[in-house]
Amino acid sequence: SSEASDALLRLGALYDEEAFDQEIPASVMKMSAEKLYSIAEQNYSYNNENIPLAYTYYKVAASKNHPLAAYRIVQLADEYDIPMTGDDLESYLDFASENMLPFVKKDPSYAFVAGGFYEYGAYSLRDKDKAYQCYRIGAENGDVSCHWALGLMLESSKEFTKAFMHYKIAAEGGQGMAMFKLADFYENGLGIKQDINSAISWYEKCAKSNYASASDARDRLRKLRG
Repeated sequence: SSEASDALLRLGALYDEEAFDQEIPASVMKMSAEKLYSIAEQNYSYNNENIPLAYTYYKVAASKNHPLAAYRIVQLADEYDIPMTGDDLESYLDFASENMLPFVKKDPSYAFVAGGFYEYGAYSLRDKDKAYQCYRIGAENGDVSCHWALGLMLESSKEFTKAFMHYKIAAEGGQGMAMFKLADFYENGLGIKQDINSAISWYEKCAKSNYASASDARDRLRKLRG
């Protein structure tokens, strides 16, 4: 049944050749690479997966020189055991690696996702310097998640004062993960003079957010309040 196929797809346990090899409508082929990528991302959500449709839109977007779509194809092929030759995989990875940063320079709205691909993606794609550059471009264009990501990178290299600055910008912009990190820095005096009252204030804000760090913030508040 279609429900059973959908369930197996969500588990990454099925490659249905017919589902992945549907004829692509001419109207789809006429769409811009950015529109194709956006539709594919909507169908590659973890709440409402439609993997064959996402894969199709990513492939058309990649054919129109969208480097993030090229990398998504590699991710899907790996996650759902979609047959692909080694040469094809290498071609997609090479294209993504070489073109994501220039793409972000033209359109900073992709900075956070591209930075994440460079930082955490396939080993042949990983490039910390390019990840940092993507996040920096995003941060310069007001992306609070990019400020948070820069904070993480700077903290890992023990550049606490610079990390604090980025966490503060991101936290003040409503980024919940950054709220937790900012509170942690205040609590432990990292890059700033220790300030328990400010730590409590930011943990409280984080605890009220919808971010994953909210539960950790509540734990810290219980500890600080005794």
